[in-house]
Amino acid sequence: GIEHPLLHLLQNPWPRGQLLRHHLLQSICDGLLQLALGPAMPPLQPGWWKPLLPVMAAFMCLMGGSQAAFVTFGSWLDDDLGFGPIALAAVTFGLGAGELLASTSTMRLTDHWGKRRSVMYGAGVMVPTGLALTTAAHDHALTGLPLLILFILGFEFAIVSAISLASNLVPGRPGSGIGAMLGAGTMGRVLVDGQGNFGSIDG
Repeated sequence: GIEHPLLHLLQNPWPRGQLLRHHLLQSICDGLLQLALGPAMPPLQPGWWKPLLPVMAAFMCLMGGSQAAFVTFGSWLDDDLGFGPIALAAVTFGLGAGELLASTSTMRLTDHWGKRRSVMYGAGVMVPTGLALTTAAHDHALTGLPLLILFILGFEFAIVSAISLASNLVPGRPGSGIGAMLGAGTMGRVLVDGQGNFGSIDG
């Protein structure tokens, strides 16, 4: 009679072992492929980009304002306030410590206050202090330095909170939201740097 293929497979151990190895190798390859590609992303709904635009605009403004402060505060302290190399190094070290403090505290406070409220609090500190630095307060170290410190603390708190907020802006695609946010921030820095370069050329 005709021998069934499954009966032949069970009676012969070599093809059976070869088939098991084949299925095992295929399972491993499928698992690695799924791990590399990740879960299937859900389709984007119409109008998914609308909540992203105001956040990107705000992030671009925050990054542009911070860039304007970061590239000028050294010459401000040196030319206007007469800080020497040691004083400049001390201020820079203190500002770096303040940034570290703001970044690490953001993780705990953002979970307590919420992402949107944390961004609002950080921007609420950064914007008024930045505007105050453009007034006569920047002519004196006793008023200018505290404003600069508060500005940088607010900036760090707002930026770190905004990045965590961006991860939820595009449903099912946290990387897309963060990428759009960082791209907007880079655009803000480029615009501020471009204005500075044009000003230096014309002046």
